[in-house]
Amino acid sequence: MKVLFNTVLALCLSLAGGCAALDRLLPFEDPDLGVYAPLTDEARSYASFITAVMYERQGRNDLEVQALNHVAGLDPESPTPTVCLMRAFLRKGDFNRALKESERSVHQAPDRPELWLLLGQMRHQQHDFEGAAEAFNKAIALQPDDLMGYGALVELQESANDLVAAQEIYENLVARNPKAGALYYQLGLNLMRMKDYTGAITAFRKVMELGPRVARAQYMLGLALMEAGNNLEAAAELAKYTEDKPDDAAALEFLAGVYGRLGKYNDAAVACSKMLESKSAQPKHFMQTAWAMLQAGRFKEAMRLAPQSESPVLAGVFAVLANQAMGADYVNEYAGLDSIEGDIAPECDASLTDLLNLFGVQATGNRLLEMLHALPQGIDQSRVLTFVAARTLIQMERFADAVPLLEKAMDKFGPSKALHYELAVCYEKLENPVQVEQHLQACLVFDPGNPELLNFLGYYYADKNTKLKEAEALLKKAIKAEPNNPFYLDSLGWLYYRMGKAPEALDLVRRAIYAMESDDAELRAHLGDIYLLNKDESAAVEQWRRALRLNPKLDDVRKKLEAHAPKK
Repeated sequence: MKVLFNTVLALCLSLAGGCAALDRLLPFEDPDLGVYAPLTDEARSYASFITAVMYERQGRNDLEVQALNHVAGLDPESPTPTVCLMRAFLRKGDFNRALKESERSVHQAPDRPELWLLLGQMRHQQHDFEGAAEAFNKAIALQPDDLMGYGALVELQESANDLVAAQEIYENLVARNPKAGALYYQLGLNLMRMKDYTGAITAFRKVMELGPRVARAQYMLGLALMEAGNNLEAAAELAKYTEDKPDDAAALEFLAGVYGRLGKYNDAAVACSKMLESKSAQPKHFMQTAWAMLQAGRFKEAMRLAPQSESPVLAGVFAVLANQAMGADYVNEYAGLDSIEGDIAPECDASLTDLLNLFGVQATGNRLLEMLHALPQGIDQSRVLTFVAARTLIQMERFADAVPLLEKAMDKFGPSKALHYELAVCYEKLENPVQVEQHLQACLVFDPGNPELLNFLGYYYADKNTKLKEAEALLKKAIKAEPNNPFYLDSLGWLYYRMGKAPEALDLVRRAIYAMESDDAELRAHLGDIYLLNKDESAAVEQWRRALRLNPKLDDVRKKLEAHAPKK
């Protein structure tokens, strides 16, 4: 007992003096036995570990790291001090050393799933998505019934924009936990991001079955039904939701949109009025309400509500249409449209596009064109009205009909960047490369440093596999202006694919996918082609599979899969 007492005394003294005190205290003499009692490495390790804990609580991070290093040196096979050391480095902000310690811990104890989870988290923080996925999958393989690994992996896949992989994980989880409504809800959200509305409807209905009072699931079910074109059911679900959540402006917005798609504009106007009373009402909601009022025959309210400060030109157009519908004199408003201060192009990008998408592109577009062409003066005498009509046709994907309007506007009112740009868009869809290049070059004369224009022309050259050096200069200039723009990164990556530079292309397109707001079928298809160039056929097939899952209409990708996927 005397030896044990002296050992504990030595430990206590070491806590007071830190790790260096251990070397001064050892060996020490037992006064009763008259011999030196050696302190074991285990005791030294324990003393240093307790010292590290005390330093951590005191916020003395450098000394904590020193003590933990001492522990790791005395007991290199134990993963616990390594894990603590990793966390100490994280508190210091030294992510590289934390990652190194985490890798050392899994090497020491490869059968411990929690260590693989920590390594995965370290790699995730360092944006090493592939390495993180490998670590999380190791943890899941070691402990398949623990949801922690699945949760970490799905969070990783969502942050890396790999929605197909995330969906597969959620499906695995709900198969293991068929009564977990929260998992079905997350699956539904992921499917919504993938634009798989049929799958999302099934998932949200399952949530409602398991927990009928989950209001948010009812809201998401309404949205999924709306996107799937099932407007009657969507209206019923959104109406029920807004009865319980009358201040939810977003839900009222979509309810109004569904009513508009059903042709029930009186109901849409009522929903819009409630939306404007909400504390969360936004500026865009005023333009939406103005359109609903215009279609409901409430013309004065439409003119009053059209947001002149946010969209002055479109508000002027609405005033012309409302006065014409009422039979009132609108000649002055018509004549003054082209002199309103404001730029119609960005208003169309924001307000007009939003309006058409909410109330239904084809039906709303046809109604707007009908009202514009009903004006006795027509639209030809107004630059603004001609442009609005052309943009409406473009949104409806009637590119061949938009071209004559834009060209007439060019002849009558003179060239502009906006007219050249819209003509380039139309001619690209109509596969007229000469006209695309001509109009984009004309745009750059108006705005030579515009990164969007530089990217448009550079990507067009890359996609057509022509003028690659010129494309590289254009795209590098665009990326210099916006270094993290995912579309520009993808364009340059695709250009390098055309040039046969697989490593550079892989890096850029991966970065583009990670930076996107959501997963993208075209970028996945690009990545698959680049992997094939890099002679990694299995990785190419995996990316093409993802692209096709995101957009089943990609026939060229389907053919590549048929040619390269392993035969079953």
